[in-house]
Amino acid sequence: VDLSNCGFHSISEAINKSCDAARSAKVLNLNGNLISNITSEDFIKDNTGYFWQLAELHLRDNIITHIAGDALWTLRLLMVLDLSHNNLTHLEDDILREKSLLKTANFSWNRISFIGTNVFTSGHNALREVNLAHNELVSIEPWAYIPPALTKFDVSNNAIVNFTNRMNWTYNLREPYHATVDLRFNQLRHWDDQYLRQYNPTQTDYYVDFVTYNLDIRENPWFCDC
Repeated sequence: VDLSNCGFHSISEAINKSCDAARSAKVLNLNGNLISNITSEDFIKDNTGYFWQLAELHLRDNIITHIAGDALWTLRLLMVLDLSHNNLTHLEDDILREKSLLKTANFSWNRISFIGTNVFTSGHNALREVNLAHNELVSIEPWAYIPPALTKFDVSNNAIVNFTNRMNWTYNLREPYHATVDLRFNQLRHWDDQYLRQYNPTQTDYYVDFVTYNLDIRENPWFCDC
């Protein structure tokens, strides 16, 4: 269903313009509209979920500033979510709840400065790629090491200056970590060994962890005090 560039101000408005048969579609394109919020009512009417077979939701180039935590809960089969080029500032904990089939999530080119500690979970079994490039993050949490199949976590072109651990994550040698974390073009300037040791306090040689974490820290304004 292609409802792109139609001047819609909400998802529900767009859905109401589509025919009933289209609501079982697998791809919904709402790119280039004027949608500012996604609410819990947008995909529900009379306790019935719209687009319950939806595999791809495209909302690129809107003006979205807020997504309710339960807004997408009916989209259990979602595999592709594109919210790039919007005005999001926060990703709340439940935004991707029960998205066990989700493969790619694109939040690039927003103004995101906060990500809840439970946005990315071990229940995201199929998640392969997350794009958060060109946002306003100032620190990096170990989000990339929670979903078991993740291969790329892009936080390039943010304002990241350090590593934090609000989610209290610790390194587990039994888990494979395959994700490449792209930290290029941030504001990393000074290195502190504690950045990695906070994830694995028992490790005396943090270099081992550094290799395992697969971090790309090129193109940062490093200051060498040697």
